[in-house]
Amino acid sequence: MVARPSRRGFLRTVGVAAGTSALGSAVLSGGPESSPDDREVRREREETLDRDRHTLLTATNYETEVYTIEAPDPSTTVFVIGGMHGNERAGVEAAHLVAEYRIDRGRLVVIPEANKVAVERGNNHGPRGDLNRQFPMGSEPTTPIARAIWNEVLRVDPDYLLDMHTATGIYGIDGIGQAILPTDQTIVHAANTVEYVNENYISHRRDLPHHELRLGMTIPEDRAALIHKASADRDMEGWLTEITRTGLDLHEQTFLHDVVTRTLLRQIDVEVTSEKALSNPF
Repeated sequence: MVARPSRRGFLRTVGVAAGTSALGSAVLSGGPESSPDDREVRREREETLDRDRHTLLTATNYETEVYTIEAPDPSTTVFVIGGMHGNERAGVEAAHLVAEYRIDRGRLVVIPEANKVAVERGNNHGPRGDLNRQFPMGSEPTTPIARAIWNEVLRVDPDYLLDMHTATGIYGIDGIGQAILPTDQTIVHAANTVEYVNENYISHRRDLPHHELRLGMTIPEDRAALIHKASADRDMEGWLTEITRTGLDLHEQTFLHDVVTRTLLRQIDVEVTSEKALSNPF
C-alpha cells in the first residue's frame, strides 16, 4: 500500500471538526436570487479560477471529458465521478453541475460521464461489462476505460473521492438507494450530511415517508469498484452516494445529489457555489 501524504492525515483530523461545527447554520449558496454586489464578487472570483478540460481515450467510443476547477487556495482536492453506470442519469446530471461550480477554496476534478458508451445508450453496463467491477485491488484495472480512469486518479492524487450513483429501492428496506456509504474516516461527514439534508429537504414530505437519507455501511475493501480500490490501494477517503429512483423524478434525484455533494464538500473545507443549482422540488 502506498503511504498517503501527511497533508491528508491533517485533513482527516482537522477537516472533520471544522465541517461539523460549521454545518448547523450553513445555507447552501447558488441559484438565481443574488444581488448585483454578489454577482460582482462572484465574477471577480471566477476570474481567479483555473479551469481546465482534457479528454480521456481520445478518438475511441469511450472518449470522455475531465474537468478541473482550481481556486487560488487548492489545499484540498476532490475527485468526483458520475456515469459509472449509464442508466443512472441523475449522477451524470449532477456531476455536470459539479463541473461548473465556482470554487472559493480547494480543487475539483470531475468526470461526469465515466462510461460514455453506457451513458449514451442509457444502459447500466457498457460493451465491456460493469465498469464499476473493473478495478481489482492490488492489480491493474481490467479494461482500457478503467485503466484510463485509474491513471487519472493516480495523476491527480486527490484527498477524497466521490462516486455518484442512483439505485432502485431504499437502503434498509429493499435496496441501497437514499444512502451515503463512507470510508472509515468520513463517517462523520456522511452522518452530518444525512442529518442536514433530511432536516432541510425531506423529513417534512409526508408523501415520501421512507425517503429520508440514511448512513450506509462503510466501504469494504474486498470488491472491484473504484472507491474500493482507491481505499485499499491508496488509503484514500471518500463516499459513494446512492440516490433512489423509486418515487423520485430526475429533477428530484439530481437536486439531492447536488445538495449532498455541496454539503459534503463544505465539511472538508472545499467552498463552492452553484449558479446553475436546480430549483428546490422539496
